[in-house]
Amino acid sequence: MEQLRALGYVDPGAGSSMWQIMLAGFFGVSARIKKFFLRRNSKDQED
Repeated sequence: MEQLRALGYVDPGAGSSMWQIMLAGFFGVSARIKKFFLRRNSKDQED
């Protein structure tokens, strides 16, 4: 039986780091969208 050649090392904790990066991006974009709409609504109320 042949042994497979190692192509690289995958850190077991890398998956959780990717989830954290993805969630941070999602919440960052979400916060910007909310900020945009809140600012837009306050300008509409002033007019």
